[in-house]
Amino acid sequence: MLFGVIALAACALACRSDHKVSPWIEDLRIDSIVPPPDLEQQLQRVDLEMTSEQMVRQHELKGRFSDGTLFVIRSFVGQDPVRPASRHALRVATGHGVILALGPAQTGGATRPTRTELVAALVDGGGWSSGSDLNGDACPDVIVRGEDHTIELWCLMPRGASPYPVRSRIAPDRAVDIDEDGRPELAGAVVLPGPDPIAPSILEVMSFQQGAYRSDTEVVRAWHAREWDRLTAPPPDGGALVSRGRELATALEVAWHGLRSGRGAEAIGALDAIARERAPLPSGQAQAWVRWRGWLQDLPR
Repeated sequence: MLFGVIALAACALACRSDHKVSPWIEDLRIDSIVPPPDLEQQLQRVDLEMTSEQMVRQHELKGRFSDGTLFVIRSFVGQDPVRPASRHALRVATGHGVILALGPAQTGGATRPTRTELVAALVDGGGWSSGSDLNGDACPDVIVRGEDHTIELWCLMPRGASPYPVRSRIAPDRAVDIDEDGRPELAGAVVLPGPDPIAPSILEVMSFQQGAYRSDTEVVRAWHAREWDRLTAPPPDGGALVSRGRELATALEVAWHGLRSGRGAEAIGALDAIARERAPLPSGQAQAWVRWRGWLQDLPR
């Protein structure tokens, strides 16, 4: 019992002590540990890196995030030491650091074209430009292009960046506005390997939905339906439906829009009817027709 009383008294004396225990040094400020944002310093580092790569600045674009943070997009170009081609690189910096770094690709190291060239704007004259919000998600976007001319969009955030997923069989290489809302949809021309004397105009279109560019949205299906109606409507003057020499190409285009708008069996049946009507086709056209017919048949419904 006496021992317990002594222990309580010692505890009471300790509790009245003015001794301070803290994991932080008194009056320590966070900005003395983490340096303040310095955009110019980050850009100097970028320029020094590109100088070591023997690349020169090509474009510079500036913008701000919704929180007021300034970002700078710089693109660079240099000569490939092995091939008669240009090397491209892109950096996006804020005062906190480089949030996006693309290129330069290692010479001979890529098994497929890499997208590292800045596309300042998707429209000549500056429309739909990098650094602006192209799809309405409140995120500034950057457009880059590869050696194969396909394009990719990246979403910029104050502390990083990520590419938008593309849910399509075809990589986009251009932008269109199929619903006239002022924002671009992505699109890619379909070209099959081998000689093609028919050469239909087959365009895969992707609209932005739920954080990705997709070819299966209602917006895209509605556009394909309008194109089907346009290509199959009787001419108002009673003339020929299509120009002479374009019958096969138009038939493939009609089938493409039919498949993409949900007319699967109807579209393929109409295509086969055209083939029977035109048979026999010249050998070059026949080979191209078979390739296109097979490609359309293999499309997921």
